[in-house]
Amino acid sequence: MIVLNTASKALEYPVGNYGKTLAAWQRYKKSGYDSALYEAERADLSLHKAAKKYFNEHYPKTKLPSINQLKTEWGTLEKERRQLSPKYHAAKEKYTPLLMAQRNAEVILFGEQQPKKSHDRGAR
Repeated sequence: MIVLNTASKALEYPVGNYGKTLAAWQRYKKSGYDSALYEAERADLSLHKAAKKYFNEHYPKTKLPSINQLKTEWGTLEKERRQLSPKYHAAKEKYTPLLMAQRNAEVILFGEQQPKKSHDRGAR
């Protein structure tokens, strides 16, 4: 089964914030970095700065995709997931009884064993 690309999904909010706040950033830059304008649009400029920082950390020297490109990619992945889903469920239906039979055979041959605990949290 295909899961939506988490890297693409993680880009959704920063790309959206970047696009929404770009006009505010351009006004601030055009004003010569006026402190009064910065105070007036602090929220938008902070979002823009955070989005830009995210891009620089996670995608250096990469052209950012638009929201429409990301939505197209998500749609393609979702369509592929839907096509593969029946095959996955059919395979799972065949596999589950085999696992149960294996577990039953182990219990019959080796007896019931208690699962081992890797950590005892109460011992601290």
